[in-house]
Amino acid sequence: MNLVDLRFTECAYFYKLKDGMTISEVDVRKMMREVTTGKPQHYLFDLCRVNDGKGTRFSLRVFKSRKDKPTFFERPKTGWGEQRIGYYLFVECGSYVAIMKRYATIPKVIAEKLNGIDYSTLMALETKTSSVFKKLSIQNLDGSDYAMRNKTYESLNLSKNISAIGVSRYYVRSVKGVNGNKQFALTLNASRVNEFESGLTISDVCGWVRKKVDEIGALTGTPDTLLSAFAQPVSYSTTYTKLQPRSLLVFYGLIESLIENDNVEFHKKAAVGASSVIDKKVVERYLNLISRAFVNVHDVGGKYYVGKNDEIEILVQKSGIRLVNKTWQNITINGSEDGQYDSDLQSLINANHQFNVYFTVPDIVYSNRTLFKDARLLTSIPQFIKLLNGKSQLDGLSFEKHKGRSPVGLSDWVSKSVFKIVEQVFMPQYDYFICDDCNDEWADHIGIATDKVSFFVSKHKTSHDSASDFQDVVGQALKNLGNMTPSRAQLNEKAIEWAKKNQTSNINRFRSSKGTVKDAVDLWNNNLMSPNYEREMCLVVDFMEKSVFERQLKDISNKVPVKNESELFQRLWILSSFVNSCLEYGVKPVIYCKN
Repeated sequence: MNLVDLRFTECAYFYKLKDGMTISEVDVRKMMREVTTGKPQHYLFDLCRVNDGKGTRFSLRVFKSRKDKPTFFERPKTGWGEQRIGYYLFVECGSYVAIMKRYATIPKVIAEKLNGIDYSTLMALETKTSSVFKKLSIQNLDGSDYAMRNKTYESLNLSKNISAIGVSRYYVRSVKGVNGNKQFALTLNASRVNEFESGLTISDVCGWVRKKVDEIGALTGTPDTLLSAFAQPVSYSTTYTKLQPRSLLVFYGLIESLIENDNVEFHKKAAVGASSVIDKKVVERYLNLISRAFVNVHDVGGKYYVGKNDEIEILVQKSGIRLVNKTWQNITINGSEDGQYDSDLQSLINANHQFNVYFTVPDIVYSNRTLFKDARLLTSIPQFIKLLNGKSQLDGLSFEKHKGRSPVGLSDWVSKSVFKIVEQVFMPQYDYFICDDCNDEWADHIGIATDKVSFFVSKHKTSHDSASDFQDVVGQALKNLGNMTPSRAQLNEKAIEWAKKNQTSNINRFRSSKGTVKDAVDLWNNNLMSPNYEREMCLVVDFMEKSVFERQLKDISNKVPVKNESELFQRLWILSSFVNSCLEYGVKPVIYCKN
């Protein structure tokens, strides 16, 4: 076989050399050795820095993978291992590099010298005002525990299907579209460009890389398209020294996928000697313990720590943000495909950008090695204010539902409780009213009327405008948004519980004086078939004051200094999360608080 017999596709990972970095022939040879470590040392092609005479150089290795035991085999069988043919093509053009690969990963020896093409540049490289977008994968900047993390849209023309409302809370991870008759796809977090032209020779590949590098150099701005409505990148290098982290969200989806891979093992590093294998169930339990958002970052002499015992350090560096955690350092991963994710857990999380960092500046988030700005957060404040409904009945309350841990013997909620006020104020507005404060609760109270169902999530606290208390009540509401459109089977199961007393008390869960639980369920089922079915998610909190919160929001909107500004920004993010999540489900968000 000759070199001219190889064919490639216009699909590559594009990078730029970091400032002050160079790549030598020694680096390239070391890179190639690392690419094929553990693979048979016999190559179909093994070329290093071949100059094409037109300003580009390429290095190529075509190799066989090691023979692996099929996943459905209990033990290896001689002669029956799985083997694949892979390649690694490294093209250099000035200060840029393009990498094409199959069954290979980019070695650390070279990755440490490269930066991915930044978000704005990569977007402007392929998108035009005339582009037709057919598929979008987007990620939420929202850090609340029950927010929708990722979404994918697909259509013949997404510009005609996606509303600009709420999308500023998301940034684009990947996009696929058409410019005229030419398809394109961008994977922004991986700096990957795909133009779908196949059958390229090595010479064609080098020409294509030169063309893309020239286009990058000629870019003058980002076109105004559908993608402009999403969160936009902010310069990290000119901003990071001014940012103070306030909370952290770590994503565990990648780790969960590795747990599900039969070939992957988790090991605990030993102080002396060999490491020990960790049961995957133990890893799962550990993930469940830490899979919530971390709030209340502590600033200790310019170093930032978060977690129950400040176990995670957030390193804000010139090159980006990294996380440090001793437990993560001591857990290693082995057996991932082509060793792509073989590393310690801390390196996996950092290298694959599996976290968001939030700051005291309210509309900026660090995600996927990029600072993003939600340009509409502050401009949405007037709309947020409209959600606040002051209720004088929420003044002077002492309890959430009753005094003490157990309602034994009670026949009603105590007079100065949030539960009592909710029933006094809101129950008359509905045909049926149910206290769902039981196992697997959907809300504290549920109101059912013709063409309308409302969930009431209540919280009593003595704190004053607390962000963490607000986060708790919003989290409870968000995780139950999907239950506002239940199946008949779910309602029938709920009906059994609603016919009982509340816990150990004499308080009926079915609170209405007329009708039965069956009548309430029948009406809800009828609502589900109605085109006019209205759903409300109502928060009832006595630790927030409308007048105070409204004044604070107006002050930060007008750039007036506010006391405890960091706490206020956290509540603003949480409020934005609540509103946008409700709108995604077609649910009306409502907040009842003190006047």
